[in-house]
Amino acid sequence: MNANENPWTNGGQAPSWAQPYGAQPGGPAGGGTPGAANGANWQAPGGGANPGGARMPQYGARMGAYGKARAVQGFKSRTTAGILAIVLGAFGVHKFYMEYPHAGLLMVLLTVLTGGALGPIVQAVGIVEGIIYLTMPEERFQETYIRHEKKWF
Repeated sequence: MNANENPWTNGGQAPSWAQPYGAQPGGPAGGGTPGAANGANWQAPGGGANPGGARMPQYGARMGAYGKARAVQGFKSRTTAGILAIVLGAFGVHKFYMEYPHAGLLMVLLTVLTGGALGPIVQAVGIVEGIIYLTMPEERFQETYIRHEKKWF
């Protein structure tokens, strides 16, 4: 690779060997509009082409299980989550509300399959989580539990 092929010294242009088949060096990959909303033809930070023609996730998307991009969860009210946790914590309703179906299902199963024997313990977990949700600032709640997906406490 010579100096003109280095993307760091070539004004952000992708090297010719990294261009997708049929793309012109310096042009958008696949001939689409650079920076398209669906992320299909993004431009590199120096104005260079998309090396390899890879699809970039949309702004606001995050990587889910197995590296697949998924949409960011919307705004979830900490007050609603806190009240649900305190009142219906034994059934994990607050977990379903915050879009954590596995955690919610675990709480429901622990309560129901033990005939309610573990219900008070699961409810205590819900009460503690509800108090935590209600006492933290809204921004911190959104950052911790919605954007970063902290499922427990």
